[in-house]
Amino acid sequence: MKARNYVYAIIILLLATYSRNILLPQKIEINNISICTRVIDGDTFDIYTGARIRLADIDTPEYDEYGYESAADTLSSWILGKKVYLDVDSQYVTDNYGRYVCVVYVASGTGYVNVNKALLNSGHAEIWQHDNDFNPNNWHLNQKTLVLDQAYDDSSSYDSSYSSSSGSSSGSTSSSSTYYVGSQNSNIYHYTSCYWADQISSYNLRTWSTTSQARADGYRACKVCNPP
Repeated sequence: MKARNYVYAIIILLLATYSRNILLPQKIEINNISICTRVIDGDTFDIYTGARIRLADIDTPEYDEYGYESAADTLSSWILGKKVYLDVDSQYVTDNYGRYVCVVYVASGTGYVNVNKALLNSGHAEIWQHDNDFNPNNWHLNQKTLVLDQAYDDSSSYDSSYSSSSGSSSGSTSSSSTYYVGSQNSNIYHYTSCYWADQISSYNLRTWSTTSQARADGYRACKVCNPP
């Protein structure tokens, strides 16, 4: 009898834990609201302020690895030129490269989609867990509400004219990924991974999905990263 009661107690405890972690809605507190102005690869992008965002606890292929373009293109179709809601890691805030580590949400229908989780579900990313506030095993794809009371919103001052002429303006639904970038103050285009690409401010940034587009705009290839 005691053994049976013990088993029942364990079952009740497990159900309570499951309900708390899975069934009950999570309380997601958003720290910043901004606009995605540039996608670097499948797990990294820039926002309107010039800050660089690293999607927490996931990893996608690098630019010279198989699957890079697919992952970057997918992320672009979800967030490029759109409002992003950032849940920033409160433990360390940034990684060793100065990128803000975040779980990112975008509006969808009457709720929000967890972009980190969506990339995992689509097969474009793998879990790469780090010491931070997040646990990918507890993520929900869809979030009905977000806590926005304390969020800093810089998206209201966003000017779509800062975006490139290749379809990355605010509200765009283009799925074109950013493969090449240049500055309005020069006539050189680069791979997004190039050192000199990182020196371009978001205000002067231009982007293209093909080199023919860049050349048609009067740009030539960078001699450092040697794009085609």
